[in-house]
Amino acid sequence: MEFILNIGPKVFLSLFLLSVLSSCATQKTNPLGLLFDHHGVAHVQEADSIQFTFHVQKPDKVVQRRWKWFPKTNRVHNLDEDVSFMLNAPTSEKEVSLNKIFTNDSYWLLFPFQLFQNPHSYSVEITRDVKSPIRDLKSDKFTIMYNGGGYTPNDIYELFVDPQSNEVVAWIYRKGGAKEATKITTWEKTTSFKGFLIAQEHNSKTPFRVWFSDIDVH
Repeated sequence: MEFILNIGPKVFLSLFLLSVLSSCATQKTNPLGLLFDHHGVAHVQEADSIQFTFHVQKPDKVVQRRWKWFPKTNRVHNLDEDVSFMLNAPTSEKEVSLNKIFTNDSYWLLFPFQLFQNPHSYSVEITRDVKSPIRDLKSDKFTIMYNGGGYTPNDIYELFVDPQSNEVVAWIYRKGGAKEATKITTWEKTTSFKGFLIAQEHNSKTPFRVWFSDIDVH
C-alpha cells in the first residue's frame, strides 16, 4: 500500500511503502493506523458472528437486506433467502449475486475494516484541514484510490476524518475514479460493538440514505 501525505496544494511527501497490514495498524504515528485503532478494526475478526439489516432509501423505494456473517470462517448467510455461501468464493449463480450484494452492504457497514484487511489494493493520500461535505466539519481527508480489479475497479473514496478523535464523519464515493461524486453521505450514530465501531446512519442532501438496524454481534 502506498501512503502519501499531502502537505500543500501541490506538494506531496512520500512517507513509506507498506507490505504488511499489521505494521500499518501498529504504527501509532501513522494517520491510517490511528484511524484503524480508533475504529477497532482488529476486533472484527474476533467476533463469532455479526448480524445486521441493511436499509437503503432510493428515490422511489426502500430496500432492506438481512445478513449474518461469520468473520472467523468468512461464511455469509442471507437471512431473507436462507442461503449460505463462502465470501468471495461463490459456487452458483445465486451465490455470485449475493456475494456482490453483500460486498456492497459490508463496505457500508465496516469500510475501515475493508481497508485494514486489503492493504495492497489501494493507495492513500491525506490532505489536512479541509471541510467535510454536508456538515462542514474541520477534517483530514483520506483519499483512498483502489487499483484495478474487484466489482468496481479504480473506485475512489474520500474519507473525512475528525483530526481529534480519528473518527470518520463523512465520505465521498467516486465510482471508477470519476471526477464528480457518485455518492456523498455523512457517518452518524457511530456505536461500539464488541470493540469495533459501526456508523449506523449515512445521510445525504438527496433522498438517498443508508442505515443499519438489528445489529447483533457475538
